Amino acid sequence: MTKIEIFEATLHGDLNRVIELLRENPKRASERAEVSLWDGASGPPGLFNSPLHVAALHNRAEIAKVLIGAGANVNEKGFEGNVGEATPLVLAAFGGGKSSAMIKVLIDSGAHPNHRSSMGASALAVASAHDKAEICKVLLQAGAHADLHSAARLGMVDCLEQLLKVDTELVTQPDPYGGSLPLEEAAWHGQEFSGAVLTRFGATHTIHTASGLGLLNIVTHELHRDPDLIHARDTEVPYIGKGAPPLTWAARANQISTMQFLLHRGASPNHPDWWGYCALDHCAMTGATDTALVLIEAGAEVNRSIRGVTPLSRAKDMGHEILAKVLLRHGALI
Repeated sequence: MTKIEIFEATLHGDLNRVIELLRENPKRASERAEVSLWDGASGPPGLFNSPLHVAALHNRAEIAKVLIGAGANVNEKGFEGNVGEATPLVLAAFGGGKSSAMIKVLIDSGAHPNHRSSMGASALAVASAHDKAEICKVLLQAGAHADLHSAARLGMVDCLEQLLKVDTELVTQPDPYGGSLPLEEAAWHGQEFSGAVLTRFGATHTIHTASGLGLLNIVTHELHRDPDLIHARDTEVPYIGKGAPPLTWAARANQISTMQFLLHRGASPNHPDWWGYCALDHCAMTGATDTALVLIEAGAEVNRSIRGVTPLSRAKDMGHEILAKVLLRHGALI
């Protein structure tokens, strides 16, 4: 029997096998190995994970309970390439879909809600960045602190006001997790009230933030100044910003009037961000059916695949069944 077996059983959700292995040796709950959290293959040398880190990332809540009961440490850091060295709570906020079941197990078992990863990501920052509203609610109830970027994403205007009154320079501070400015986070998540607060404290708009917040006067002015901005990404630097054109910003924030304006001015619905995602892929993440219909009518490719994932498969994975039906009616292949 190899040390890796409990990692594999956890990865595949085999609760009975995990229980058997722990009965043979409870210490397996705390074993650490250089394994990838995603597929159980060998991970980066010197960076270790435990079975609980695997369970957290993949939302194996029942397995997590068993591991914790056998002594797994809920605040011990593992490693995942997107967030760095991180606790199970941060990993659960990053992976595991939108269900809060895993988050609740970890919080109830003593997980600290405000630990940050080596890349500066807290569980709330990660959950808010990925539109996981239910998880954000649980974390806030557990005492998670919202930084300026999380508050901007979540529309917590009172929190924004308080933070900016203490330090107005925060308005120009990049997010340690992702590199975006607070106004960019507000716009990407369609938080118009957050955007208004941030601009009052000195944040300045680009065509991208204006598109996300539905500020057509600014969008119009910017395109008049430079028509090439129609397909310009907010950044070409990997892992910094969103790397998306204005249409994707508008679609991501469900700004339909702005989308229609940009499409009329020649924006392509199939112009990708630097990850390869187009506006319809982002609709599949958010579940915005009306927004998706606008894009489909404008010629968005419903069967375009990014690393094997189509808008339909993503919509299903995210639980957006109404959008999935719309995609199927418009030619999406199963």
